[in-house]
Amino acid sequence: MFKIITHFEKPVKKQIFFYEACLEPFDENYFIEKIEEGIKENNNFNYKTNVQGEMTSFNFFIEDNFLEKILKNFLKEIKFQTPCGIQLKDAWGIKMSDGCYTDFHDHGEVSYSGVLYLSKCSTPLILPEIDKKIYPEKYKILFFNGFLTHGTEKIKNEVKYALAFNFIERKKWDK
Repeated sequence: MFKIITHFEKPVKKQIFFYEACLEPFDENYFIEKIEEGIKENNNFNYKTNVQGEMTSFNFFIEDNFLEKILKNFLKEIKFQTPCGIQLKDAWGIKMSDGCYTDFHDHGEVSYSGVLYLSKCSTPLILPEIDKKIYPEKYKILFFNGFLTHGTEKIKNEVKYALAFNFIERKKWDK
């Protein structure tokens, strides 16, 4: 048996960041073609996660040099730094069509999350905690704290392609 000495639950204010930017045009068809391949593989996550649509495996783009170059350049441009750096943990592709949606969720187990849109869509990504709706546009990139809740409503009569990614913050002992 034990005796509880203190117990409380309350929300804690946290500093957050959120970036929305438009990148220089690149070959989005390269990624769209790879997403089409990935959603057909046996290890896909179609309709199995918060993404209620077609999805590659979580590590499908993890070693993609083209994506790595885009993300490195973006992080360099925004002068994003952490004491020990960050490491790409997950990078996956999504294809969302009529009736597809993303459940509201967060990526609390990772430090930073983001999405790179490959097509335009009239269904916004909603981030309720910061009262923000982001409408997907080709070449738009979002980068934010992994603990921010986000999701979408159902897509109607469109197809949306995007790459989602997560970074973890390196620790001193990871070197």
